[in-house]
Amino acid sequence: MKRWLALSAAIPAFVLAAVEVSMLVIAIFSGHPLWRSETLNLSEAAALRDTAEVARLVERGEDPNIRRTVRAGFLDGDAHAVTPVEAATFNRRPELVHLLMTDGAKLDESTCTRLRCFAQHNGRDEVADELDTWRPPGASLQCSGAERAWGPAP
Repeated sequence: MKRWLALSAAIPAFVLAAVEVSMLVIAIFSGHPLWRSETLNLSEAAALRDTAEVARLVERGEDPNIRRTVRAGFLDGDAHAVTPVEAATFNRRPELVHLLMTDGAKLDESTCTRLRCFAQHNGRDEVADELDTWRPPGASLQCSGAERAWGPAP
């Protein structure tokens, strides 16, 4: 009887050990079994305010001027095709705008005006100031008549 009692007490430990071993084997061959690991693109990294990932992706050669899809939930409830600078502007990250611009991002006159006006209108003066640093010569400082930003209407 004592033997049966000791065996029944050990069963949960054996089951737990078997589950752990199977999860380790699955993780070795196909990724973690409990959550997916999805890579970020440069626009998504900027949207998530991940400065280290932005720097790593640019160093790997990703072009900071390409418009990429940012998954729903990163900027708002919808997916958007945006440049990394647009994502950084939307999330009020002047340091990311600076990093992207020093790493080769380019702004044309209309994009600079549109982002600057979006930043100013939404109380994001530090981002507007950073965009002013990189403003092309023909970009307007006036927001009247400027295109609306891709994000929520100001």
